[in-house]
Amino acid sequence: MSEIPIRLREAADRAGLQNLSVISENPRKGRWCLTGRDLLGKKCFIKWNEPEKKSFYLAFQREKKIYEFLCGSGSAPEAEPLGEELLVTELMDSSATLRSVLMNSGRRSEHLRCVKLAHAAYRDFLNAVAEHAQELAAFDRSCGETFGKIEYEEQYDRHLRQLYISGPMDAPINRLERKINSFRLSAARRMVKARPVKHSDRSACRYIHGDLHLNNFMIDETAERAVLIDFEDTTEGCPEIELAYFEVQAELLLRDEREELLACRRNFDEVFSGMIDRELFESIRKDYAKAIACNRRFQK
Repeated sequence: MSEIPIRLREAADRAGLQNLSVISENPRKGRWCLTGRDLLGKKCFIKWNEPEKKSFYLAFQREKKIYEFLCGSGSAPEAEPLGEELLVTELMDSSATLRSVLMNSGRRSEHLRCVKLAHAAYRDFLNAVAEHAQELAAFDRSCGETFGKIEYEEQYDRHLRQLYISGPMDAPINRLERKINSFRLSAARRMVKARPVKHSDRSACRYIHGDLHLNNFMIDETAERAVLIDFEDTTEGCPEIELAYFEVQAELLLRDEREELLACRRNFDEVFSGMIDRELFESIRKDYAKAIACNRRFQK
């Protein structure tokens, strides 16, 4: 990780935020995610965007609204935009990302419990945004911003490429990067013998998280719950696709724990019974699992 920009530190100082620690960064887009402490010493998740890149004030207001939808279910903490640069989300002191929990072999007995909590949190999210879909759509229209739906094939291809190359990729900015991305995607499709993603009537387009991965689930140990964070990319899309992406990542970290892995799949069936197109989910999950397997062989 590179150093925290001076303007980010200044914005954090004005907001009374201290003990900053970078989680992720994207200097090209002027976007940073951190943890820190507020004036009362409470742990926080902090998002910062450089003002000259784009005004994210409306996006932050929209994200706050989604947090409010979820607060009633206990599946999200409270969030507050601070001007146009910062969005601060309160976390419990005992919270840790699901990825860090699953990668800690000393806490193996906790792995299955935490994945179950994540399943419940995402189910609550789907129910909440479905219940408030009209309100969210009205907000989008009123602010004049385009938070458009993700095309199924675009969503699938992005995940396939990320799993094949082990990591997220920024949008290409020049012809060479576009060629490299196109080559990687074509290679991934060939390796998994990918089919065009189609959906049934049961998989109607609806609001999804848009960036569902292990680091966006915070496990609160004392409260015995998982909370979802970072709703910047929440939009219309296909839940089966992002659920498959989440599951293959969790299963990769549980691969040496056979009993826990089987129990994880049984819990998934129970939690999402009747909510998703299971045939579509399984088809996509298998493609993603193949992409991971191809990636690991390629790196040896």
